Amino acid sequence: MNPQDRMQQTGGMSGMGGSGSAPGSGSGMGGMGGMSGTPGGMGGMSGQPGMGGMTGMTGGGMGGGMMGGKMKVFASGATGNVGSRTLKYLCTDFKDRVMLKAGIHAKKPFPEMLKGFNIEQVPMDYADSKSICEAVKGCDIVLAIPGQQENRHQLIKNFIDNCKQCGVKQMILFSAADCDCLTNTIAKQFKEMEDHLKKSGMQWTIMRCNMFMDNVGMLKDPIINRVEYPHPLNNNGSFCPIAIEDAAYALAMVTAECNKHAGKMYTLSGPEDLTGKKEAEGISRALQKDIKYIEVEPKKFKEFMTQKASMPEWQAQAISEMFDAAASGKAQKKTKDFEMVTGRKPASWEQYLNQNKQTLFPTMVGQQAR
Repeated sequence: MNPQDRMQQTGGMSGMGGSGSAPGSGSGMGGMGGMSGTPGGMGGMSGQPGMGGMTGMTGGGMGGGMMGGKMKVFASGATGNVGSRTLKYLCTDFKDRVMLKAGIHAKKPFPEMLKGFNIEQVPMDYADSKSICEAVKGCDIVLAIPGQQENRHQLIKNFIDNCKQCGVKQMILFSAADCDCLTNTIAKQFKEMEDHLKKSGMQWTIMRCNMFMDNVGMLKDPIINRVEYPHPLNNNGSFCPIAIEDAAYALAMVTAECNKHAGKMYTLSGPEDLTGKKEAEGISRALQKDIKYIEVEPKKFKEFMTQKASMPEWQAQAISEMFDAAASGKAQKKTKDFEMVTGRKPASWEQYLNQNKQTLFPTMVGQQAR
């Protein structure tokens, strides 16, 4: 099935390296740069579907232990943007390779996009060792997608320890770009998780991710109502965002081919470096309407995120720190890792906008049509 035909699109934000509401199991709005818990980016609120990129090729070999010809995979963060879309691909493009268990938090509904698929739902709490062991029992590989909690690094380290104790042999961690070279809050959180996994004795794969293109949903209001695009980065630094749909597809493929990727680390990015001004120009072309770029200081953007986007103070501060890093030229570099893993190119900013403008800006697209 063509992934472009099955996209369920929505605005909002994901958390970095988290489940997208990032790359998860936590709720709340995500940070940029892969907060879908951006790892590196925002994209869609927790439990809601994210917007689509241009992914969708079937991958190659098998990996992991086998059960009836398939390996058994446990996925945390199934209710978030990244987690739900990753499971969607595992249930479609890779359905002949995996059997799936999904960790579900009691307060979160199972995503609509996953209903009807053969996924065993099991209750799990990152802070409850017993529930973790029950959830991962009998699984060959665990896919860990952090949520948006302020203490997520501590929760994931506990999760890693319990998975090891309960016999899990291999784990794939969804993480954040640049966490080994930056010192901001998000980088520190994900570096702790990565280091802990590497020392656990389990086989590991780490999938770092840049900011999500889907974060544009956070700015729908000023775009639609004021024809403006407020953003901290002009020509003083850039990000290299990727669509959540693309990040999820790469994560699904690596999971389905886990042996091939054991001991490897990838950083997923889009195909181009973007400043706020370049993003505004792309939106203008997609809508055939002049969207004015407004440069704002990171501090002011932080205020916008807490007041207008209802983001927790700690997360807004962490994202502000990321913009400071980007302005200094230290963050979010373009890589070829998505193409290397999947065999195709990720969606460009313009492709992403053209695919999602009807959902993002329905009134403006209607005006354009008239």
